[in-house]
Amino acid sequence: MRKRTLSLFMYPLIVVLWLGIIFLFLMIPKARHAMVNSRLSLTILIPPAMFDEDTFKKFEQESGIKLYVAYYENSQSLLSKMRTTGGADYDLIMPDDHSIELLKNEGLLKKIVPSKISAWPKLQPQLKGHYFDPSNDYAVPYYLGVYGIGYDTTLLPELSSAQSWQHLFNPKNNLHVCMTDEAREAVLLAALYRFGTINSLQDAHKLADITKVLAKQKESVETYSIERAASLIKARSCPLALLLSSEYLRYKESTPNLGFIIPQEGSLAVIDAFAIPAQTKKDQLIYALINFFLRPDIIMHNAQLYGYCPARTDVSLAQEDPLCHDIMSNVKHYDFLRNVVTDQQINQLWIDVLAQ
Repeated sequence: MRKRTLSLFMYPLIVVLWLGIIFLFLMIPKARHAMVNSRLSLTILIPPAMFDEDTFKKFEQESGIKLYVAYYENSQSLLSKMRTTGGADYDLIMPDDHSIELLKNEGLLKKIVPSKISAWPKLQPQLKGHYFDPSNDYAVPYYLGVYGIGYDTTLLPELSSAQSWQHLFNPKNNLHVCMTDEAREAVLLAALYRFGTINSLQDAHKLADITKVLAKQKESVETYSIERAASLIKARSCPLALLLSSEYLRYKESTPNLGFIIPQEGSLAVIDAFAIPAQTKKDQLIYALINFFLRPDIIMHNAQLYGYCPARTDVSLAQEDPLCHDIMSNVKHYDFLRNVVTDQQINQLWIDVLAQ
């Protein structure tokens, strides 16, 4: 009687065991598929207004690789995110030139392999060999922009021939100006205006002089926001503004009264480039994404949307506006947002200016 009872008790256990085995057998392919899909993903860190959502979706559809896109507000934000985890959270980043130099020196970037980038021979030679990556080991240039002065052509038509930073830093007739809220941009451009070179900031006395220049300019500043500059000129709320060439090209069609000059004292260029964090292990997927971004149709699509001058020699906005051709031809004559003084010095100077 006991044996019969034991046998009856075992039957349900055997059935449950087999059902479990069958369930696991059926789930193994799904689990393997989920694991593969988790590996076929990339996390990128980029500034806003570089690529539209359709670009990301197109890459995912064509490659089967899932993109997770994170944005940073400014170079300080990028550096903070990279330094916090050593870059472990990201597979591809898009820093500006002076951030690349810092990240490279801190060992947070890995060397690129040009042979894996199909467009490498077609990249603009003017965008290679600069101070932040002289041997082209760590950066793949993508966009170029140059700082200048945006102005209301109906109120200040004379600026087309009187091209000087003086209009922005020492405006006449109580004109209001729109200025950047980025300390590095403001300080280095003020140094270019005042002394003709940003190397002057290495002199403590001249650094103090820049504080006075920016404090004086503050009396005429309507707002500190380079992002609002074009809209303020359009609304005729502010006739003068610090403006990137990309912002001018982006908004010139919708803002008929928007003019743009690059002052004769010179200017600062910004090269946005792709860089690969040192800790990522997804090199094959990363190069697939870089090659996608560098395709002529993709780079042209986003350059037209956001106004940047593209890095490929066979992709040009010159037919729409000669500005990109002029900028690219003269890039060797521009300086950059170089690390001639520390971020601590710049931030303290900026605090002193805003406190006055």
